[in-house]
Amino acid sequence: MRRPSRVRGWPPALMLTLLLSAGALVGAWPRHAQAAPPPEVEAATALATAGRLTEAAASLEAASRTATGTARLEIVVQHARTIARLGELSNGRRRLDGILPAIRKAGDPELLARALRYRARMEIDAGDEATAVRTLREAILVHQRSGADPRGLDLARFSVASIANAQSDIEIAYAGFADVLESAMARGDRDLEAKTLMALGNCLLHYHRGDLAHPLLREAVTLFSELGNRVSGRVAQARLAYTLHLEGRTNEARRAAHEAVTDHGDLGGNEWTQVLWPYLLIEADAEAAGEALALDEALAVAATRLSMPAFRDAPALRAEVLVAAASALVRAHRFLEARNLIDRLDRATLVERQQPEYDFVRGIVLSWAGDPARAAEALDRALAYAERPVPEASHRAIARFAQSPWVRTATAHLADAAVRLGRPAQALGVLGRQKARALTLAVIRGAGSGVGAPASAISALETGRALVEAVRTLQRPQGPLQRIAVADSDRVALPAGRLGLEFVVAADRVHAFLVDGERVRHAVVTNDVARLRNEAANFVADLQRQRPDWQGPAAGLGARLLGPFDEEIRAAAAAGGRLTIVPHGFLHAVPFAALRLGEQTLIDLLPVDEAPSLAVAAGVPGRRRPDGKNDLLLVGAVATETAGNTLPGAEREIDEIHALLGGVRLTGRAATESAFVTAAGRAGRILLAAHGHPARGGQPGYIELGPSATHDGRLEAHDVLALDLSGAEVFLSACETAVGDLDPGDEMWGILDRAFLLAGARTVIATKWPVDDAATRRLVTAYFAQVEAQGPLGALREAQMRLRRGEAPVAAQTTTRGVRTVAAPAQTRYEHPYFWSGFKLMGAAR
Repeated sequence: MRRPSRVRGWPPALMLTLLLSAGALVGAWPRHAQAAPPPEVEAATALATAGRLTEAAASLEAASRTATGTARLEIVVQHARTIARLGELSNGRRRLDGILPAIRKAGDPELLARALRYRARMEIDAGDEATAVRTLREAILVHQRSGADPRGLDLARFSVASIANAQSDIEIAYAGFADVLESAMARGDRDLEAKTLMALGNCLLHYHRGDLAHPLLREAVTLFSELGNRVSGRVAQARLAYTLHLEGRTNEARRAAHEAVTDHGDLGGNEWTQVLWPYLLIEADAEAAGEALALDEALAVAATRLSMPAFRDAPALRAEVLVAAASALVRAHRFLEARNLIDRLDRATLVERQQPEYDFVRGIVLSWAGDPARAAEALDRALAYAERPVPEASHRAIARFAQSPWVRTATAHLADAAVRLGRPAQALGVLGRQKARALTLAVIRGAGSGVGAPASAISALETGRALVEAVRTLQRPQGPLQRIAVADSDRVALPAGRLGLEFVVAADRVHAFLVDGERVRHAVVTNDVARLRNEAANFVADLQRQRPDWQGPAAGLGARLLGPFDEEIRAAAAAGGRLTIVPHGFLHAVPFAALRLGEQTLIDLLPVDEAPSLAVAAGVPGRRRPDGKNDLLLVGAVATETAGNTLPGAEREIDEIHALLGGVRLTGRAATESAFVTAAGRAGRILLAAHGHPARGGQPGYIELGPSATHDGRLEAHDVLALDLSGAEVFLSACETAVGDLDPGDEMWGILDRAFLLAGARTVIATKWPVDDAATRRLVTAYFAQVEAQGPLGALREAQMRLRRGEAPVAAQTTTRGVRTVAAPAQTRYEHPYFWSGFKLMGAAR
C-alpha cells in the first residue's frame, strides 16, 4: 500500500474544536449519585444524543416558560447550551449569563459547576480561551468543595487538558487526559472513557504516532457504537479515517471518511467541521496522487453546509470550513480555485488559531501566481506560529512543530521565494530551521519507539504517561533538546577552513547552497529530479555489487552535484580545509567521498563529512570529554540472533585495538546491552563492532548486543538517547547504522548515528550499507591507530586511503556485519569504493 506523500497532524485551526467536541461539554451529561434532572431535560438530552438538536431546543424553550425553582434553572441552562450547539452562540451566551446570578444564589453546586462548564465552552467557541480556563478552574473548585458529581469534575479537567493541548502544552494535556481516563475507568463510565480515548488518540497525532493512535480511536468508535452515541461515533470515525490515511491505507481511509460525512444533517457546526476536514484532506491527497476522485463532491457538501443555521452566528466555524477547503485544493494542486476561496476571507476577521493555516494557503497561491515578495510575507507570518525557540519551553515547541503539518511545505515555498528574490542566505536559514524541527520530531519518535501499541484502555493510559516521561527526559540539562537548540537558528556561518554544501530536493529541481565563511552561494543542480534520482540509485547499487566500471558514473554524478562549486572546493582543498555535506532526500544514500571532480576522487582532494544541517555542524562542540572520563570502550564480537554470521573480523579488530591502546573490552558473553549502558558514560572513545540492522518500515534500527535481565540486547535509538555521551567519539562498526526511513522533514528517525550525536557525542562514524567484515577490520584498526594524532575526520580519511591502497592481500571472505553477504575474491585489494566509501562521519573537526 502506498504511503501518503506527507505525514501530518491535525491543523492548528481545528485542534481545540477537535478535542473539546470529543465530548467534555456535549449535551447534558448523566449525573451519578445525585438528584435526577427534570424530565424535560432528560427528554431533551435524548433528542440531542440522537442528533435532533432543533427539537431539543424547542422542547426546552417551551418547558422553561412553565417550570419554576431549580427545575427552571436547569432547563434554561440546558436550553442555552443546546442553542449554542445549533450555532446561535451569542444567543446561548446571553441566556446563560442572564441565569448565572440566580444559579449562584440557589446554592446548588452541581448545577453551578455544570453551567460554568457550558459557559467555558461558549467562551472557547468565541475564541476566548484564557477566560475559558478561568471559568473551568472555578468549576473545578466548586466540584472539589462540594465533593459531589465526580463525573462533572472529570469533565472540567478534560476541558482544561483540551485547552492545554490546543495551546501546545502537551505535558499538561497528557497528564490531564490520563487522570481522567483512570477515573472514568474506575467508575465504569464507558461514555467518558470513549471520549477520553478519542482525545488521547488525537494527542498522539501530535507526535505523528498513528500506530499508537489507531487502536485508541478504533476502540472509541466501538464504545460509541455500543452506547448508541451516533454523533460522537462519527467524529471518532473521521479521526480514525485520518489515522488510516497516515498509515498509507488509502482506500480504507476514504471509505471511513465518506461514511462519517454521509447523512450529515444531524451534526452541529462543530461536529460537522471535525467530520468534514479529514474527508477533504483525504480526497485532496487522492487527487494529488492521480487516484479516483471525490474531492468535488466533498467541496459541494462544504458549500451546501455553509448556509446552515449553525454558521449564521459562528463566523469562526465558517472561516474554518473555507480555510480547510482552500487547503485541500492546494494539496490537490488546484491553486486558482484555492485562491478564489481564500480571497473571500479577510485575515483581520479570523481568530488567532485560524491565521497560520490562512497565511499558509495564501502564501502558496501567491507563490504559484509568481509573486514571491508577497508570498514570502504571508509564509513568514505562517511560520512564525511554528518557530518557537526550543530553550524557552521545550514541550510547547515540540508540540507546535508536530501539530503544524503544513510547515515543511511552507518552508519549501518560502525558501524558493527567497531564492527568486536573490536572498540565498535567507533561504538557507529557513531550511536550517526546518531541519531543526525535523530533528526534534525524530528525537521524540526515537524516545517513544520502545512504547508498544496499546490494545486496551489500560495500556492507553500507560502509553500516555510514558510519552509524558519521554518529554521530561528530553528536557533534562545536557539532554538531546539542548543540542537541538543549537541548531534552531538562522546562523549558517561555518568556522574557517570548513566549506559547507547543503542540498534540497524540491518537486521540480534540486537546489544546492555553498557556505564559505559567511558567504552563501546558490545553484540549481538539475531541473530533472527523476533522472538524478535514478543516477544516484544506480550508482549506489553498482557500488554495492562491486562493479569495476564505477568511475564513469562517479564522474557524472560528481559533475552534477559538485561541479557548480568546483573552484571553491579546489580552493578549500589547497588551503587544507574540509567539506561538510548536508544531503537531502535520496541523496542521503550517496557516498560523496567516492564522487569524482574532474579526474580526481573527492576524498583525494580533501576530508569529507556529513551533518543533519549546517547549523548542527556549526554547533557541535569541539572539546573532548574532561580528564578522567576518556576511557576507550571496545564492545562487540557477541553471539547474536543472526544465525551463521559470526563476524571473525570484529573479534580480531577489538583484539588488535585493545593490544595497541588498552581500554575496557567487552566481547562474547560480556558484550551485553546492560554492560554497554553502564560503561558508555565513562568513555571518551567508543567502538561498537557487531551486527547492525537498519531502521525501515517504521521499525527503529538497532545494533545486536547480548540480552540481560534489564535489556533485550537490541541497542536502539531511544536507548542511546538516555545516555550522557558528552564529548565522546563513536565508531559504529556495523551495517547500515546511517540508514533509515525519511520523514517529511527529511530527517531519519530511529537510526543510531543521529541518536549518538544527540546524546552528546562530538563525532559519530556510521555506515550507509552492509559492510564487509574483513575490510572493516582493517579500516577500523587503521582508524584507531591514527585518531589520537589526526583527530576523527583525519583518521577516517587516512584509514580509507590505506584500505584503497590495499596494503596486503586477503583470503576470500563471505561474512558481513549486516543482513547481506558479500564475497570478496581472493588476492584482491580493497581499492573499490564499496569497501571504504560507505563509512561517513558526522560531528566536530578534531
